[in-house]
Amino acid sequence: MAIVSLIAGIASFVFLPLIGAIVAIITGNNARKEIAASNGMQSGDGMAKVGVILGWVNLVLSALCVCGFAASFVLAAMRRGRR
Repeated sequence: MAIVSLIAGIASFVFLPLIGAIVAIITGNNARKEIAASNGMQSGDGMAKVGVILGWVNLVLSALCVCGFAASFVLAAMRRGRR
């Protein structure tokens, strides 16, 4: 699960922006729970953590882009209204 989270986090920047980020966050959190519950039998907490971080970073950047596009449309509409 940790490897899936890491791959999905990387893929969220390359191929699947929102879907990959959501998959990375969900699988990363699940992997971290499984690793913690295994009492040291499983490893990969670092990969799971990086996958979760990449997923959140991608979601934040996507949200900022959506806000930027919305603001540009609002500003364009306001300029047309002044003429």
